[in-house]
Amino acid sequence: MKKYYHTFLIPLVITNLLAETITVFGKIIDSKTQQPISNVNVFHHQEGTSSNELGQFNLVLANKSDLVTFKHVGYEEVSIKAMDIGEIIYLNPITLPAKEVYVQSGLREISLLESASSVTIIGYSELTNEPTGHFQGLIHAIPNLNSAGGTSRPRYFQIRGVGERSLYTGEGPPNFSVGFVIDDIDLTGIGMPGNLFDIQQVEVLRGPQSSIFGANAMAGLINMRSVEPKTKFGGSIHTTLATDNSRQFAFSLNTPITEKLQSRFSIFSGIEDGFRKNQYKNITNSNAKNEIFVKNKTRWVPSSLLQFDLSALYSRQNNKYDAWAPDNNEELKTYSNNEGMDSQNTTALSLRTKLPTLSGMELLSITCYSNAEMEHSYDGDWGNPEYWAGEPYNYPVDSIAAYIDNQEFYTIEACSDDYEGDKYCYYPYDYYDKTDRIRITATEEIRIYKEFSNHSSGIAGVYTKFLKESDDASGYLFGGDVSKYDGNFDIINMAGYLQYEQKLNHSFTLSLNTRFESNNIKYSAESNYYGNNDTTISFKTEDALVGFKSELKYKFFANSMMYISMSRGYKAGGINQNPYLSLLNRSYQPEYNLNYELGFKTVSQNMQSQLTLFYMNRENQQVNISSQQEEGNPNTFFFFTANAASGYNFGTEFEHSYYITDNFEVFYNVGYLNTWVDPYEFKTDSITTQILGDRELSYAPKTSYSYGINYKYLSGITLGIEVTGRDKFYFSDSHNQISDKYELVNVNIGYDMNPFNILIWGKNIMDSRYGVRGFYFGLEPPNYEDKLYIHWGDPAQFGVSLKYNF
Repeated sequence: MKKYYHTFLIPLVITNLLAETITVFGKIIDSKTQQPISNVNVFHHQEGTSSNELGQFNLVLANKSDLVTFKHVGYEEVSIKAMDIGEIIYLNPITLPAKEVYVQSGLREISLLESASSVTIIGYSELTNEPTGHFQGLIHAIPNLNSAGGTSRPRYFQIRGVGERSLYTGEGPPNFSVGFVIDDIDLTGIGMPGNLFDIQQVEVLRGPQSSIFGANAMAGLINMRSVEPKTKFGGSIHTTLATDNSRQFAFSLNTPITEKLQSRFSIFSGIEDGFRKNQYKNITNSNAKNEIFVKNKTRWVPSSLLQFDLSALYSRQNNKYDAWAPDNNEELKTYSNNEGMDSQNTTALSLRTKLPTLSGMELLSITCYSNAEMEHSYDGDWGNPEYWAGEPYNYPVDSIAAYIDNQEFYTIEACSDDYEGDKYCYYPYDYYDKTDRIRITATEEIRIYKEFSNHSSGIAGVYTKFLKESDDASGYLFGGDVSKYDGNFDIINMAGYLQYEQKLNHSFTLSLNTRFESNNIKYSAESNYYGNNDTTISFKTEDALVGFKSELKYKFFANSMMYISMSRGYKAGGINQNPYLSLLNRSYQPEYNLNYELGFKTVSQNMQSQLTLFYMNRENQQVNISSQQEEGNPNTFFFFTANAASGYNFGTEFEHSYYITDNFEVFYNVGYLNTWVDPYEFKTDSITTQILGDRELSYAPKTSYSYGINYKYLSGITLGIEVTGRDKFYFSDSHNQISDKYELVNVNIGYDMNPFNILIWGKNIMDSRYGVRGFYFGLEPPNYEDKLYIHWGDPAQFGVSLKYNF
């Protein structure tokens, strides 16, 4: 039935007739159940409404010939001219296909529903709405994933409580528990280039992935994949202005050179002050970030039998580092007089070569190269002479010449004659450490896939990795035993792997895979103490490592799956670098874990849900210990890695998102984690033995969660609200200091008027203070009492982002 405006006034009648304004209303009914349908989107271009709980709607249009669309999840979409709309509108229900979400980081690309792993996938639309533009901004939203602070960008990750917190000079070779990969390039332990601009998808796989990715994925893997080149010309321009003097500019361009050759280029530039105010220098950028990321992806398909994908990455992160303060103040004030740096320049390439069919097999070659140059330096005492001269420290500030054997050596605070007549000097309270590190990595992998029948398939592959790392460090190193250190690691990994998959029937699928790996480490180093006591070390180790995974999948209905799996992960052994260690303690052995999982997944057009239960038993666990060796010297930390104890982890991950309507999403993600490490002994010096362990792991909060909504109005206005939280956790394996639990609130409001988009956003809008790293040692004179010092996470930040797509 058509309804026209009633003619109450002649002018109104004339106006309506001229404009042909029309009001349409009616009731929307399910054609099968004959029940009303609520929340149906009823719209014409920018004009729209939705049906109420009785299925009724009312919409005013400018023209009776306007086309009105009726849209609802689970029903066929219908479009009708306004003049033809009747009192009852019937919608036909449809069977919803599952969303095609794919996990790209395995040996073969498979759908999320077929993946027998606990995996979080963050897609392109979510990534473009992360205003900080870096993987750092996503970490809190991912269950059972954590990152230790202490660097300008996250480098060291923990999944389910397993992972490293640092790699200072002395903490061994670059062996890690959580892998970090961008476009096939292994950047594990370098994670700072994790910029999100022009990234298509981020995947976080939890649980051992060693049977696929080897020794650097014992706890899991973070995989980032850039947007693929397309056959259509286009691109985007992004710019952001935010508090903390933050400015970003980004540009992407997709260029189809020929029908068979396409290229995609992107560049991102960003600066910010770093949320600190240095009181000594009276500046706000002592912790600043200055970053550039450049990527290019080129695809050449010369024939149907051959495809080349070349990815290039360059990042220059000229970041400063000034994040700690002796008074732990929450105003984020610092007092250091020596400028710290946490900079990184990375150049990397990867080449994927595909032969889709070769004698009934598919062949894939992956070749990668990366060169990362890093500097990590810091003011070791976090203060300045005037600061320490003030109350309550009263450390002398006047400097005079210092002498050793009556010869002038360097400037210190105070000297006096000792009993032999020589000058006896007190050191100045001013410390500085610096490490320059270069890591060069080259890898080659060849993978063959073969379908034996419609019900079985196999994969075989070989992998080789060459890694060279050199450290040039100066300061109070190895507990103050060394002032200058030059060390080199040469690591060769060679591996072979197999995977076999068999469909037992239409519901059950069995998959088995295993990996055999050889890890060879050669280490050489030269060190001295202020030019004296030269020490040279040459040492090598070799480990044979075996990992496996077996999984049984049961698919019921078209969009639901359960699985049970058992996997064994491994991490290579290593070499302790302290020049004065005995040969007995020079090396440490590989660590293994055995992980059991039970999972459930369901994926449909409007819902995605997964639940995972896991139990992990850790064997020959590697522990990193730090302990202050010299009272009054904050840089005399002794780092030592050993195989200390066994332990276990168990818990769950649950992720759920649901579209109430096409435009209204609610989501909830939670991780529960219970960890334990058995007690073990550690010698803090030649006399004292400390009992550690017998408690939970560090960086293993019992709960981690995120929840929120995403809503998009028909007019183009968008709203996003996200709340993330972490329970308290231990800061280190070597002390029992605990963080506070915390919760962060993020909000964004946008307007999408394609091709333009504007987003007004706030991160941590309640300005919560939360610790991302904690040290416990004696820093403050005159008593140097042990105290917990905290690196605070980023405070509240607000900004506006503009985007233009072409």
